[in-house]
Amino acid sequence: LRVGLLLSGFFILLYPGFAMAGSPAIPFWNSGLLPVISMVNGIASGGLALAVFLATTDQIDQTVWPVSILWFEQVTLCLLALITFVYMVAMTNAGAAARLSASYLMTQQPMLFWTLAVGAGLVIPITSISVVLAINAAPLNLLWIALAARIVGDVSARYALLKGGI
Repeated sequence: LRVGLLLSGFFILLYPGFAMAGSPAIPFWNSGLLPVISMVNGIASGGLALAVFLATTDQIDQTVWPVSILWFEQVTLCLLALITFVYMVAMTNAGAAARLSASYLMTQQPMLFWTLAVGAGLVIPITSISVVLAINAAPLNLLWIALAARIVGDVSARYALLKGGI
């Protein structure tokens, strides 16, 4: 059952990216990085949800905060930021249609892309987790803010990729 659930979860993380990347008619989506973005985006959101769940339940000893989960989350979020940057640079250097899509997102949809997808989805969670790691404690309010921002950013990033391709 565990192996089946693990494989199903892995499939769910990758499938949206593969489905979109398999669309040769939309150059902005036609990239091997799209399944990677989809997977890392899902892992980042799920990892932060797990960290908040563990911090708010009696599943762990509150005096011994599982710092390894937050370090993993921090690395995952930074990796997502790097992959998103590389993807957008690659699309601005691709063909005319992909370049137009990337430019559209970054210049004509700044609220969606920069404020929600990047700001709420990456900057706020990375900053919040950095503070939690620096003080070596888990202030629940800060983790809840990070999770809420991450969910908004996750949905916004996925919507931005869809909207950019259209």
